[in-house]
Amino acid sequence: MEDRMGLRELLEEDINARNYYNTLHPVVRHKVRQQADSIGSAGDLYAIANNEMTNALIDINEIYQDSDPYPFGSDVPQTKK
Repeated sequence: MEDRMGLRELLEEDINARNYYNTLHPVVRHKVRQQADSIGSAGDLYAIANNEMTNALIDINEIYQDSDPYPFGSDVPQTKK
């Protein structure tokens, strides 16, 4: 069985991976930490983080899908004269 590095070891040894990790949104970092044992390289970190960022954006998009751009039943914004 291949000995995998793990997230902690990667961040200690690879400054570029650490800098990248530190720029991630806290929600994405949390999701990455949940998969820490699956990370054996910087490439794994980038792939997992990218996947989690995509999932987060999909979740956020769903929040706004039901938003009415012009609330209160108006199709067009009203202006006062």
